[in-house]
Amino acid sequence: MLSTRVWALWRGYYIILSIYFLILAANIINYVFLYGIGLTKGTVILKQPPYIGCSVNPLLNTTWDGISIVLRFETLSVGLIFYKSWLGRHQDSPLLSALQGRSRPLSLIH
Repeated sequence: MLSTRVWALWRGYYIILSIYFLILAANIINYVFLYGIGLTKGTVILKQPPYIGCSVNPLLNTTWDGISIVLRFETLSVGLIFYKSWLGRHQDSPLLSALQGRSRPLSLIH
């Protein structure tokens, strides 16, 4: 969902979109290879009560390294959306306005 919103907001800026989608490709490769290999080589562990079912204990240590790629991608997505939505229009965000005391309370009756 974040990728479609970034695409809609940054449609004319091809340099930003190309960098963004290169990081998206790295994120997909991360899921396919690192997590896929880690889960296929892992062992299945039965859960004890109060948990029901089983989980996989991945035997590949690089699965934790892949979290940095995911965090970078999500941070870049939210940052691009935030920049284009609020800072790109030269307006303050509702949260920033409320924190600075410039917001008006909502009234249902005019």
